[in-house]
Amino acid sequence: MAVTRVRVFALKIVMAALEEGRWANKLIVPYLFKLDDPRDQKLLTELVYGTIKMKLRLDWTISTYLKKHRIDDLTSPIRNVLRLGAYQLLYTRIPDYAVISESVKLARKFGHRGVASLVNAVLRRIAGQRPSPSEPWILHSHPKWLYDRWTELWGEERAIEMMRHNNSPAPIYLRVNTLAIDVDSFVELLTEKGAGFKRPDFPPECVMVERAPQLIDLPEKLYYVQDRSSQMVAHLMAPEPGWTVYDLTAAPGGKITHIAALMRDTGRIIAVELHSSRAKEMQKIIQRLGINSIDVVVGDGSQVTFDGPADAVLTDVPCSGLGTLRRRPELRWRMRPDRIPELVRIQRSILENGARNLRVGGILVYSTCTVEPQENEIQIKNFLADHPNFRLEPAANYLPDGFTEGDFMFIDGAKHDCDYMFAARLRKVS
Repeated sequence: MAVTRVRVFALKIVMAALEEGRWANKLIVPYLFKLDDPRDQKLLTELVYGTIKMKLRLDWTISTYLKKHRIDDLTSPIRNVLRLGAYQLLYTRIPDYAVISESVKLARKFGHRGVASLVNAVLRRIAGQRPSPSEPWILHSHPKWLYDRWTELWGEERAIEMMRHNNSPAPIYLRVNTLAIDVDSFVELLTEKGAGFKRPDFPPECVMVERAPQLIDLPEKLYYVQDRSSQMVAHLMAPEPGWTVYDLTAAPGGKITHIAALMRDTGRIIAVELHSSRAKEMQKIIQRLGINSIDVVVGDGSQVTFDGPADAVLTDVPCSGLGTLRRRPELRWRMRPDRIPELVRIQRSILENGARNLRVGGILVYSTCTVEPQENEIQIKNFLADHPNFRLEPAANYLPDGFTEGDFMFIDGAKHDCDYMFAARLRKVS
């Protein structure tokens, strides 16, 4: 009997993500279209994201029962067959016998009888004993350096809360393209198609859907896939129709197209992107959403110059991404602490260029998707210390209660069921 397609697909995606440095969210969509049953689509999503998230815990468990091997000595397919199998035994309700049987068949398909016997023996022992590590970072499957860093900053209780949040399933948020359809009409369309959804209280354009929008068969011009926290940034800027706006690090385009929608596609918007390939993809998104006010420019956001100052500048800077580990699980295994100082330097250079290209009285918005203080509040406090001609404006003046911390925008992902997000609104006063 052949192994199920879901598990073959899951194995291919997990190997590409964990062994080849690719991103699961880019890989999974074509495979979802190959599965007609929504239950299979849901299972594939859980197996892929769950296995990537829990890799450290799974490897610890598997290694407990590998007598003559180290997990790194196994071939990539067999190593990840064991991870997928261990994940199902520890975190799903699939019967043990079904998990072991499917895993053995998968091992035979991508290996040979000997490694299939190894998979069978290891998974049977895991099913019988289900060991649990005592170390919190292994139990919750995060790098030790990250657990140590968060514990030092906020204490163990909050560190564990954040790790648990990162391991929970990430919802899918859409931003309704209000240039093409109003939110109520979009919700009616979802209802007609029988799509499960929820509407958060804020932002008003935000809708959470239960399935990927491609599987709901929604016209692509009507929406943009964008996390709820990311949608807050444009509201913090609060752009006015007719403004000139520069975005110094614009790809993939979510925030700048949102700003264009809030400006009712008026004024002048220049979206800068360092990489030409990403700039081309962003241009396609802009065209898909029917936006005419955005011009895309390939350039370095820390050095690019313009023919005049802007009313507002967005610096959504490259960052460690530590606020997106639930939605981008691979990142926890790729980010290293020694990268953060270099990111801080790059962020500061982009922020400085934003300040240079802003008119007096204009608005400079700085945003990240990380929880790292060096990249967030410390970065802004250092900038303000060196630029007395800028003032920090309270985010509470532009966002509802619960989305601010001090004068900054800070979205607590665990509290609001989304990514963590930081932003600051600065006004150039002289």
